[in-house]
Amino acid sequence: MISFNNLDDVNLKNGFIFNSFDNSENYFIEDLKPVDLDTIELHYSNQSHYCMSENEYLDKCTALIETLKTKQVSKVVLSRIKKIDFKKSPIEIFNQLNEKYKNTFNYLISIENVGFWIGAT
Repeated sequence: MISFNNLDDVNLKNGFIFNSFDNSENYFIEDLKPVDLDTIELHYSNQSHYCMSENEYLDKCTALIETLKTKQVSKVVLSRIKKIDFKKSPIEIFNQLNEKYKNTFNYLISIENVGFWIGAT
């Protein structure tokens, strides 16, 4: 995993780029590989995270589109935090994503001192 400040600093090959919840770090993971869900270590974040409004999110989408017009990337997913209470474990949620969305890129990324993300795109 590589931490970076400017997209121009990253050699854009196959990988996964994301930003920390507190907007303090950008990360690039280039060696994605399958893992055994029975042995994955989930790193939880103790930080309180800001949940932006829909209007703020749409403003960021507009700014991102303008940036993308000048960069050579094939896909970007802009996400935001949505807080909801779950009674299921992260592994159960990830398995349900895999069952429901068989033809999407489903991910569970866990990074020490950062936290974990689950999603499908």
